[in-house]
Amino acid sequence: MKARIINGYQFGGLYDEDFLTLNAVLVAEWEMTDVLPGPERMFRPEWDGEQWFEAATEQEILEYLQPEVDALKREYDILLDDLSRKPMRLFIMEGIPIPAEIAAEYARLKAECNTLIQEIIPTESYSRPANTPKGK
Repeated sequence: MKARIINGYQFGGLYDEDFLTLNAVLVAEWEMTDVLPGPERMFRPEWDGEQWFEAATEQEILEYLQPEVDALKREYDILLDDLSRKPMRLFIMEGIPIPAEIAAEYARLKAECNTLIQEIIPTESYSRPANTPKGK
């Protein structure tokens, strides 16, 4: 496996030996290195002549990760809605208190979602917003 370097610093993708062999004429003009980005996930790797480094800003990384976070939030919104729909209707319409086990499970699911978000975006300040817009 080799990494392509474009314009002397930009990451141009990873190519296996089969591709390199089958496309030898094309690849002959490319700048390549055996040094691969990582091992951690990189969003905009750049080459400094010896190694790859993360060139994306923290804000750019958050933007790259946002679709993954949004999908996770949508998944948990469905779970939370399914869990609370009937108890909330009974509470609103008939004044029947929400069972403690439902409230505890709701809190557990929210905490689980926040934990998973922290694994995607490991910053102490980011967690699942209280109200996620539907369809976002």
